[in-house]
Amino acid sequence: MKKTSELPLTFRDIIPHIHIGQCYYNAFLVADVYPLIEYVEGCIFNGEEWIQHAWNRLNSEEFDLTYQIHLPHLL
Repeated sequence: MKKTSELPLTFRDIIPHIHIGQCYYNAFLVADVYPLIEYVEGCIFNGEEWIQHAWNRLNSEEFDLTYQIHLPHLL
């Protein structure tokens, strides 16, 4: 795996590094590459059950690249 400093710095370039089932890594990666973006953990309902999950927050707006890229139908 590449060091964070070697990763591309646009969301478009990060998309290939966002994998389903890797929400903690995905959210941490986004927060690590973009210092103004926060890493957030909590529980979400995935349509069947409540699961532990990680996503991001910028100012007061939360977003989840894992779901936006791989599971948009559940948003």
